[in-house]
Amino acid sequence: MPIFSITLVPQWLGLKGVVVNISIGQIAESVFILPGYPFIAGVISRIIGLKTLGRQWYEEKFIPKISPITLIALLFTILVMFSLKGEYIVQCLSTLCV
Repeated sequence: MPIFSITLVPQWLGLKGVVVNISIGQIAESVFILPGYPFIAGVISRIIGLKTLGRQWYEEKFIPKISPITLIALLFTILVMFSLKGEYIVQCLSTLCV
């Protein structure tokens, strides 16, 4: 779906200068890296936590302690993503407005 909305929709709307040349491989890589690593880490921590320490400990001790850390990590990831690409985003938006 992202490749469709990035490459075809702008052409249909008459925004030919907005069309982005991006491969399906680049999209797959981004999707795997950004949400993929945390998802895999979560699955591994759940499997290990439930098998070694038990469901009660995992749900009553581990989850309440790790939840604030996961929220902070998510916000940090979003902050880093936009700070690294901020100049590019502003440049693209200024090109559209002119």
